[in-house]
This record gives sequence, C-alpha cells and structure tokens, in this order.
Amino acid sequence: RRAQVSQADYVSAAFEISARSGMHSLTLKALGEHLGLDATAVYRHFRNKDTLLRAMLDQLLQGVLEHAAPSDDPAEELTHLALGLRPVLVAYPMLTRALALAPDSASSSQYFTDRVLDGMRRLGLDGEALVETYLIVENYVIGSCLLDSEGEPDNWELRRRRFESVPDPSFRRASRTVDDVRRLSEESFRSGVRMLLDHACRAAGRGPLADL
Repeated sequence: RRAQVSQADYVSAAFEISARSGMHSLTLKALGEHLGLDATAVYRHFRNKDTLLRAMLDQLLQGVLEHAAPSDDPAEELTHLALGLRPVLVAYPMLTRALALAPDSASSSQYFTDRVLDGMRRLGLDGEALVETYLIVENYVIGSCLLDSEGEPDNWELRRRRFESVPDPSFRRASRTVDDVRRLSEESFRSGVRMLLDHACRAAGRGPLADL
C-alpha cells in the first residue's frame, strides 16, 4: 500500500484533514494515521510540516494559474491573478504564511511570481521601480488576505463589531450584517488592486490605468 500512495495522495489527504478539523490539527503523524500508514512513510515525502504546507500551496496555486489565462492587457492579467489568489489565501491563512515565509519557492509559487513580474514588465516597469511595485503589491495582497482570515471562524463578525463601534454613521450603515462587511471587504480589495496597478502604470509613464 505504501508504494501506491503518491505525494498527490498525501496532499489530498492533508486537505481532507484540514477541512474536517482545521489546519492546526494537521501534522505528519495525523496524515499517516488518516491514510493508515506509519509516520515514517510520510517522512519519505515530507521532511516536516512546512514542506507539506508548501506542497499544498503548490497545488492551490496551480489552480489559480490555470484559471487566470494570459492576456494581451498586462493590467487585466495582473488583476485576475490577484483576484484569483485572494480566496485561496483567505481560506488557508497558514498557507498564506507559507507563501510569504518559505525559504525556497514551490514550482507553482515561482511560476506565479514570474507571471506577476512579466505583467509588470509589460506595463513598462524595470529596475528599482519594478522591485518596489512588486513588493507593494505583494505586501498588500498577502497582508490584506491575512487580515481578512485572522480570527477564523468568527473573523467577519469580529470585524463587523469593530466597524459598528466606530463613531461614524457610515461605518454603522456598512456593518449591519456580516455579509455587508464581507462584501465591502471584497470590493475594497479589488479597488486596492486597481489603485496599486494605477500607481504602477503612472510609474512606468503610461498614464492612469484604463477601466477594466
């Protein structure tokens, strides 16, 4: 049986455990038990939990890349990549940290970075402006997704209460329900991506970003 279990089988089982009990319950021992295998069999594929998390992240990023088709419009392609990445990072905050802190990039992670940099170069960015813009976008996307996933499973209700406590009628109107807060967060994320890409276009001397 051990010879028949592939790395993809381990990754699928890891997602099953995470869906059932949460990411924090995922260990290499739990993974082996889930598959009916000795823990030593799991270590043949993964040195530690971090390498398992990167394999899970790699699989999710493959899906994002497959659904974000290349476009002749680099701003449109960059927007689709960011919007496609967001639900993955919000749903799996532990994998978001793996993406941000991994010492060596998984293959899909590296390809994702290459796609983003290619889009930015096609916008006309290079040199220090390219590096600065990439870091700004990376910090915004990863940081905002971590914020929106913090405190699961009650994070949206906690944020609703925080908005409700702001002494401004606009915040109270915007936080009547959890769905209101969630919708506003999604809309603000898209607006933020647009503002960053508009900055990138101006930095590249292209003028303001055209409507997407």
